[in-house]
Amino acid sequence: MDTFIINGDICVESFGDYRFVKGIDEVLQKAVFSAKIRKGRFLYHKALGTEIAGIDINSPKALKNASLLLQEAIIDNRGYTAEVEKISKTPDGGISLLISVSNSTETRKQEVTLSADL
Repeated sequence: MDTFIINGDICVESFGDYRFVKGIDEVLQKAVFSAKIRKGRFLYHKALGTEIAGIDINSPKALKNASLLLQEAIIDNRGYTAEVEKISKTPDGGISLLISVSNSTETRKQEVTLSADL
């Protein structure tokens, strides 16, 4: 179980306790953070992140390579798979991804713009 992050901030319940995320939502949150952060750039957790931002999105293997990097980021979460379903350039030159996380019973998706460089 991990702390739930919403709009870049820790989510706190009305009574002051942290809100936690678990299951498929926790894995999706981890996949989103891993996609956004370049591997080795987060000071407090150097293993967090991927090199998805370095992929040539015009390559015919871009989706497959991005999916493999994302799958590697969630490898410790047994029973889940991660996939990049769509990859495109944003108007400002960034990269936009549609990330999908699945287990045997459900799927969650989230669109992500790669902009973090912590």
